[in-house]
Amino acid sequence: MSTALRTGSRRAALALLLAVPLAAQPAPTPRVIAIGGVVTEIIHALGAADRIVGVDASSTRPAAATAHPRVGSARSTTAEALLALRPTTILATSPGDRQPALTTARGAGVRVVALPDALTLDAVGERMRTIGQAVGTEAAGRVLAARVVGDVRAASARQRARGAAPRVLFVYARGTGTLFAAGRDTEMHLLLDLAGLRNAFESVEGFKPITAEAVAASGADVLIFTESGLESVGGARGALAAIPGLALTPAGRAGRLVTFPDDGLLWMGPRLAESVTTVGDGVRRALTASASTAR
Repeated sequence: MSTALRTGSRRAALALLLAVPLAAQPAPTPRVIAIGGVVTEIIHALGAADRIVGVDASSTRPAAATAHPRVGSARSTTAEALLALRPTTILATSPGDRQPALTTARGAGVRVVALPDALTLDAVGERMRTIGQAVGTEAAGRVLAARVVGDVRAASARQRARGAAPRVLFVYARGTGTLFAAGRDTEMHLLLDLAGLRNAFESVEGFKPITAEAVAASGADVLIFTESGLESVGGARGALAAIPGLALTPAGRAGRLVTFPDDGLLWMGPRLAESVTTVGDGVRRALTASASTAR
């Protein structure tokens, strides 16, 4: 074979080799730290629990979440604790309290995804899609978001069909020294709205410290607490005695205080439809029971 033919053959083979794309290498499995109980619950619902290498102390749902290594509580997480687990991705809700730790992790090359509060139902679905994409289960994220949003809309329609919207005041308590009420532009406001209830503190934005004047003027028909929050102020009797203005509301005068599990009120995740039903039913039961007693 002539030199020209051999050279041509080599060129043709090289051209053919270059034309064939190299086989795509599979992306490495993410090593995920979930900060925020709702983040952990969503990752489990996506079927991606095996990608979690660490969680914070609030991650108690589902039961299997308690087996993950812990990186401390939401406010005590340190960069050292995070980086010791060699994460590739950190997913965190309400990141302001942990900004220094997350900033350090980001500077070390870790991908940090800060998840804002979910203040609308569409935002709840977007949170699930974002987490799905971040942990490598994008399709599952879309499916979960569609299912949860659909279930919530159905639960909300049932609650709103029950008629008048009672005025509800949510009190966030961590002892008598830490007392806030939830105004608009909070996840609690969204939950009350979805349950067909009216936020008695909707004239203010965000969580605000309780004042006697504001609480008394709220006209709340029902007061709701988390279980641990009410316990921290000495139960119903302690709350009415110690929290300014509470006893002056219609709810306080009638003793209409309702409690719910902490993670049933404050999480906008896969169990949101259940929370809508539980809160709506609980508030309306309290009103019915009070009316029966008054007769």
